[in-house]
Amino acid sequence: MELDIPFLTLVVATAGAIASIIFTITELYVRVYLPKKQTERLSEKKALESLKTEYERCAWSIENNIEKCVEKNELTNFKANLSQSWVVGKAEISEELKRQVQEYNEKLELYDVLCRASRNQIKSIIGKKVRDKFPKTLKKPVQLDNMLQHDYLLTRYFNGEKVTDNWLKEEHSKQRKQIIEALDETEIDEFDSLLQELNNELGNDVILQGYRKEKKGLMEHGKKATKNLKIEISSLNEKLKKYSNLRYEKPEQNTKEVRLEPKYTLP
Repeated sequence: MELDIPFLTLVVATAGAIASIIFTITELYVRVYLPKKQTERLSEKKALESLKTEYERCAWSIENNIEKCVEKNELTNFKANLSQSWVVGKAEISEELKRQVQEYNEKLELYDVLCRASRNQIKSIIGKKVRDKFPKTLKKPVQLDNMLQHDYLLTRYFNGEKVTDNWLKEEHSKQRKQIIEALDETEIDEFDSLLQELNNELGNDVILQGYRKEKKGLMEHGKKATKNLKIEISSLNEKLKKYSNLRYEKPEQNTKEVRLEPKYTLP
């Protein structure tokens, strides 16, 4: 059987052309498409991570404010914030979470106003009662007002809890002793009466009642917002799992120390 040289040549040429095309496509896939696709996926990963960081930062600020300030009847340090400007790429902050955080901040502003007013009100009422009941004691070089405005007493008045002589004996006997010793002997019997009147007036004061109501509402709203932020963080953690095999290029070594802001940690 004679070989058909022209046909064989055509087959070889065609096979070579096909191989060349396959090689070109493979080279383009490896050198162009894959790096481009990886860059796109890295951008997606970075966008999700930046969104997660923003949610973590916001949740941390709410919890920190409630724990360090609101629960202790102190003025707050800062508002919570969800800012799209800190989020890169196409990741979008939830509009519902924005609304919840905005409502939290509005309640925070009102809380601070009432907290300041309540503290002034407590001190004003204590000062007036002391002047009325202990005129002889106040002639002495003693700071009776300050003794009755210590944090452990203010906390109970803020919270609408009663301060009684028995409670002082059990919980703060040393401080009670100092107060009794500071009183003029003829006015010691008035001390229990003072506590009763303070409990009644501060417990029913309109400003303090408003403060307690707003404090409770703020804490409930803050916890709700934090809970929803945690849900979004968990969802983002799930989405980020499909990018776990991607690694960013290592940046150049920087010897300067960088202080990182604490992040919210899921339980």
